[in-house]
Amino acid sequence: MSGLQIALRPLESLRTGRFRIYFLSMGLVFAGMQMNQMARLWFVYELTKSPLLLGITAAGDAIPMLTLSLFGGALADRLPKRNIILVGQICLAIMALAIAVDVKLGAIAWWHLALAAAFQGAVMSFIMPSRQALISELVDRPQLLNAVSLSTAEMNLNRILAPALAGFLIAGIGIVAVFLVMAGMYATSFLVMLLLPATRPVRSERRTVLRDMGDTFGYIRHRPVLFQLLMAALVASLFGMPLQRLLPVFSEDVLKVGPSGLGLLLSLMGLGALIGSVLTASLGDYQKKGLLFLILTLVFGAFIVAFSFSPIYLLSLALMLPVGVGSSGRSTVNVTLLQAYVDDSFRGRVMSLYMMEHGLQPLGLLPIAAAAEVIGAPIAVGISGAIVALYSLWALVFQPSLRKLA
Repeated sequence: MSGLQIALRPLESLRTGRFRIYFLSMGLVFAGMQMNQMARLWFVYELTKSPLLLGITAAGDAIPMLTLSLFGGALADRLPKRNIILVGQICLAIMALAIAVDVKLGAIAWWHLALAAAFQGAVMSFIMPSRQALISELVDRPQLLNAVSLSTAEMNLNRILAPALAGFLIAGIGIVAVFLVMAGMYATSFLVMLLLPATRPVRSERRTVLRDMGDTFGYIRHRPVLFQLLMAALVASLFGMPLQRLLPVFSEDVLKVGPSGLGLLLSLMGLGALIGSVLTASLGDYQKKGLLFLILTLVFGAFIVAFSFSPIYLLSLALMLPVGVGSSGRSTVNVTLLQAYVDDSFRGRVMSLYMMEHGLQPLGLLPIAAAAEVIGAPIAVGISGAIVALYSLWALVFQPSLRKLA
């Protein structure tokens, strides 16, 4: 293999024209989502100065994700996935435009942003299972880890650029500009996705959607490896993701760096996540994915603990890098393994179960946010990171079937 071929190996899936269209369209969606998260959470904390209300708003998209994702996955196994994504992109554009108008009119309140988060959660409940399941229809199986990694890398590149852009836009010309830019991104992503041709035919079985949803749990119950992968993802989601949602507390009260500093913290986490994605994209059809997944989960939890107790902004920025590497790497390998070991007819529904775990985050986020008001954010988030690290160590020792997955 020549040096040029080795250098281009992380971009292998982009040789496929259909994946290139998907890649560009979803990149615009990711950019809008990252700007939305940063702007919404910063604005709520600016309005309320309450970690608990921040946690409630951050969890606003969780209930729709929990209650609707499996339905979205069942539809992804029945309807053209591209069409589901197209409808969702238009809904996101309308939502961003509505918030911009609300702020411009001076009528905005924190609960408006919480409702917008809930609406976004409902939309993403349909987009995300289709988005994840569509990848395996655009590339061959040997390219699957590379394609998932590239998709994750794209999302993580936006985690670097979009929060920083949002922070500087807020500081420079105001919050309205952020939501207008987001609306434009979502609308453009819709136009690009229109170029993607149809992939596989829609299922033709005469079954109800509710029966399809019910069959999913029996399917998982008889496949222990899928259950273990979903459980490991659940622990990382419940106890690892609160850090990102509570970062405004660290930026305002612990590190005292304001919205631009918050944007840079999120961007450095995104840079680490991008590094993790590029590394996994370079592995090709790596044969020790289970072990890699658990090690990356351990890295994720351990460095959350380290970040939580850092009082120095520059050190905190540096610690965001390994947090991002662990977060992105474990998620990428997790999705790849789920896609590799699930039957085609259940792919949308199994990926929807993976996405539902986002809806369960309040079980970890809200108690941690409430604890942050009593014992402080560093201790509360540090404990949650320790739980992730300890679980990954336990799985390494006591779940050999997960550790040995190829």
